[in-house]
Amino acid sequence: MQLLALLLLTQNWYSVAMNINGNSTELGSFDGATTYPASMPAILLGLAAAVISFLVVGWSRRIVFLTGSLVNLLLAFWLSLQISTKNIAALDVQLDRLTGIAKTHGVSGLSVSVTLYPWLWLAAAIITSAIALRLAVSKTAFVKQGSNKRSSKGEQLTAIDIWEQQRD
Repeated sequence: MQLLALLLLTQNWYSVAMNINGNSTELGSFDGATTYPASMPAILLGLAAAVISFLVVGWSRRIVFLTGSLVNLLLAFWLSLQISTKNIAALDVQLDRLTGIAKTHGVSGLSVSVTLYPWLWLAAAIITSAIALRLAVSKTAFVKQGSNKRSSKGEQLTAIDIWEQQRD
């Protein structure tokens, strides 16, 4: 899911157009990582947490999952606010370059449209956070612990007995 969120972050989230003499001209399309520069490091932190979770055990794994979940939830909350208000302030320099001379002649009517990708990313981020949070609070291990070995007579086997059986 984390890789899906990374892929969705690099898709076109916004399309910016300008009305010139009644005709709409698209100035450009912008992805989530360009529009919200803080999102890429946060997504990469979540991806790193997912990879690290395979390398650690016990409480360390829970802390890694909890950290990844918290980062994803905070990013999802912040970006949902930014997307719903169509806040593209980070693109001001690029939009100034794209509109260029049109602004000096009084041409305006800049329109911003949101694609489906930010909402898909938001769903993926929430699902990823829920899974990570579930794994963080879960007390079951990924690998089942072996049960105590018993002999065919029903007696408890010692480590030496098991070793002797394996030698035979």
